[in-house]
Amino acid sequence: MLLPASYNKHLDLNLNNNPLSESIQIELSNEKLIDSLTILPNAQENFWQLPEVYQMSQLRQLSVVNSPHPYTQALYNKIMSLKLFGYVHRNPFSADTVKIHTNISHSLREKKLYKPENYPGLAPTTAPSVLVSGESGSGKTTLIRSVLSKTPQAVQHSSYKGTPFNKKQLNWLSIDMPATGSPKALCANFF
Repeated sequence: MLLPASYNKHLDLNLNNNPLSESIQIELSNEKLIDSLTILPNAQENFWQLPEVYQMSQLRQLSVVNSPHPYTQALYNKIMSLKLFGYVHRNPFSADTVKIHTNISHSLREKKLYKPENYPGLAPTTAPSVLVSGESGSGKTTLIRSVLSKTPQAVQHSSYKGTPFNKKQLNWLSIDMPATGSPKALCANFF
């Protein structure tokens, strides 16, 4: 779902005056973060008096219960700081970025091969990563997806500080990795 961008200043001044980073909201309160990620069943006190079909529907609520892991705050801080840092050198209004985009568009217009090394100042395309490991079924995917859910997956920018800025921003993408390590299965999960 594409949400309209909403901008807020950050306490780290390097992240301000950039619509991409200012569109990401940060939850600084551990208590609020944990409360917002906690999902408890809405069980009725008269469970045993309910007809079987309603007992079963009540029990199905247990499948969506989420009790955040003790490392939730640490993982949230790590993912959000990496995400925000990724935008520090990708300000769409900076002179360097405009120059790079102009050079790339000239290359494309002239049907020349795009080579990043031809554009000094372009931020590296590799990014730091986070490793979350644990036993199968221990809640790794649930933890990661609950942390990612604190940021809209995609936002639509229309203007920034009075300047037209019609862009879609993809904040995160989650793809299930196949247990077999098969590239074909990974591509199938992606598409």
